[in-house]
Amino acid sequence: MSVTPDDELLSFLYQIPDAVMRIAGDGEVQQINPAAVSLLLPLAGTARLDNAFDLLEQWVPDLRQRFAESTQPGPVIAAELVRTGSPYDRTLSFTMSRLDSQFGVISLHDVSEREELRRAVGREREDAAEARGMARNAAAVLHDVGNATSAIGTTVSLLFSDADWDEVRILKRLAHWLDREAEALDQVMGQQRAEAFVSLLAQLRDSLAHRQDRVEETARSLAQGVSHITDVLSIQRVSSAGGKLKSVEVDLRQVARDAVSLQQATLGKRQVEIELRLGAEPALVSGDVTRLIQLGVNLLRNAVEAYDEDRFADVQRTVTVAVDRVGNDACLQVTDRGCGFERLAPELFDETVSTKGRASGLGLAHCQQIAESHYGSLELVSPGTGLGATATLKIPLTR
Repeated sequence: MSVTPDDELLSFLYQIPDAVMRIAGDGEVQQINPAAVSLLLPLAGTARLDNAFDLLEQWVPDLRQRFAESTQPGPVIAAELVRTGSPYDRTLSFTMSRLDSQFGVISLHDVSEREELRRAVGREREDAAEARGMARNAAAVLHDVGNATSAIGTTVSLLFSDADWDEVRILKRLAHWLDREAEALDQVMGQQRAEAFVSLLAQLRDSLAHRQDRVEETARSLAQGVSHITDVLSIQRVSSAGGKLKSVEVDLRQVARDAVSLQQATLGKRQVEIELRLGAEPALVSGDVTRLIQLGVNLLRNAVEAYDEDRFADVQRTVTVAVDRVGNDACLQVTDRGCGFERLAPELFDETVSTKGRASGLGLAHCQQIAESHYGSLELVSPGTGLGATATLKIPLTR
C-alpha cells in the first residue's frame, strides 16, 4: 500500500506537540490531533470538541465573526495570548488561519510556564522599583531627621557653654562682697536685719544654683538621647549607602573603622584619642553589617564614657581598638583606661545592671545579643575600679 503526501502530512500533524485542528467555515472540527485533544479535554469541561467556535469563543470573543470576515487565505489571528481561567488556569498562544474559502486551521500552544515566569520577573522588577523608591524616601527622611537632630544637639550644647549662669555668678560676687562688708551693713541696717538680708540672699543663690544643676542634668539626658539618635541615623546611612544586605561576608577591620568614624564627633567633644590596631590579614566573618557596626559603636561609646568622671579630667584619654585573627575567630577588642569595675561581669550583661548611675544597662545586653546572633561571644573584663576595662568580641572566621 503506497503512502500519499496527504498521509504524510496527517502523520506529521498527529506527531507535533502543538494542538492543531482543521475546521470548516461554521467551526465544525474536521480533523484534530492528539495534542489538541489532550490540551482541550480538561479545559472543555462538559462542552464537546466537535465545534471549535462553540468551545473557544469563551476565551476568544467574536471568533466566529472574525473568521467569517476574513475571506482571503492567510492568518486571521496570530499568536494571540488567551487566559482560560479556572478551574485550569492556562495561558495559550492562539493562532487561526484561513486555508481557502471553506476551511481553516487553528493551532494552540501552552505557554503557561513562560508567561508565569514573565509575570514573576515583572513582579520582581516592580518590587525592586518600589524598594528603590522606599530607600530614596527613607534616605530623605534620615537626612531631614539628621538635620533636626543636629540643631537640637547644638541647642542643648549651649546649656553647657558656661560653668555658672550669669545670675549665679552675680549672686556669688554679691554674697562675697556682703561678707566683707558685714560690719558696715550691720551699722546701716542693724545686725538682725542685716543677717536676715544676707540669709535671704544666700537662699536665693542656692535655689538658683540648684535650678541650674537640674537644668544641666536635664540637658545632659537630652544630649545622651540626641547622641543615641545620631548614632542610629549614622549607622542607617552607612548601611543604605553601601547597599549592604544581611548575612554577607564582611571584614571586621572595616567594621572597626566605620564605628570609629561614626564616633568622631563624640571623640572630639570628650577629647579622647583612638589608637587603632588592625591586623595585617583580613578578619572575615559572616553577618549583618548594620548590626555589627552598631555593636562596635556601642562598645566604643562605653569606652569613651568611662572617662566621664571628674577624676579623669586631666589625664590622657585613650581608647585602643584592635582587630586580629585569633585561632578560628576574628577578634575585636576595645580597651579604655577609665572607671573600670569590680566583680560586675557577667552581671553587666543583665538588662538591669550598669556601672553608670543613670544608664539603663540595655547597651551591653544588646551587644551580647548581637554577638550571639553571629555565633560569637562578648566578654568584658577589668582589673579593678579606676583601672579601665576591655571588651572582647569573637566571631567565627569564614576563611
